[in-house]
Amino acid sequence: LFNFRDCIFPKRLYVKFIKLKNKEELKEIMSRKIIGKEYGFCVFPNESEIINLMNRYEEASRKEISNYCIAHNIDTREKAKVEYIKADIKINDIIKNKIREINIDFTWEKQQQLKDFVKRYLSGDMPEDKLLWLNEQLENTSEILTNKESYLLEKVETGAICNTDNWNIEKTYGEKDTRSAHLVPAYRVYGHYALCCLEFYLDIQKKVPFFTCEECGQLNVKDKRSQKYCNIENSRECFKKQQNKRQRKSYLRNKKRRKINKI
Repeated sequence: LFNFRDCIFPKRLYVKFIKLKNKEELKEIMSRKIIGKEYGFCVFPNESEIINLMNRYEEASRKEISNYCIAHNIDTREKAKVEYIKADIKINDIIKNKIREINIDFTWEKQQQLKDFVKRYLSGDMPEDKLLWLNEQLENTSEILTNKESYLLEKVETGAICNTDNWNIEKTYGEKDTRSAHLVPAYRVYGHYALCCLEFYLDIQKKVPFFTCEECGQLNVKDKRSQKYCNIENSRECFKKQQNKRQRKSYLRNKKRRKINKI
């Protein structure tokens, strides 16, 4: 999972991911133009999910072609015309949009699965055998050893783009003798969803403290022991509501004091 200039991910991407409220917010991050710290989002489905998706694609394609034929009064039994329909730009665009919708639905289903898993784990109602789901998601990740001073890792850490003008084949492709390399443990990750699952897996190991905001109910990682509400980094909207409430209370207290002083 390359972390070049166009793919700089926020810390604890999974927390941001499970905070999405609806498919419209999901569409925004999946179709957003990737610039700076903004990011897209992708999922690598497993074998059974691929089969399911392919079936859904095929069913959607058949349905859209059928609707197209009915709307344009075309006999689908005529092979030549069916071949024409397959190549037709309009029907292809319709099918592409349908497949895009199916992919959005699939990613939303995965988001709900991860969200439910995280909530159930934090609630204390998680039997050991249910960890199997997380283990399955981690199949798209693997531990590796890499040279900390390698050319590619340097570009990942700095968010820079490879410059072919200073191309060094020995440094770029890791042909340096392993014994003289500065080896460090790392992870190879396929897709943002696998990254989310890996992050939560690592947080489980570290026993990272979480809390549910008493104002909005949002799941957050504590930045201090006594934290009960969202700070501005957790949720700007919730933080603003808290500020408004405090200002309102302060105004009413001051108003009451002024009234007593007049008496």
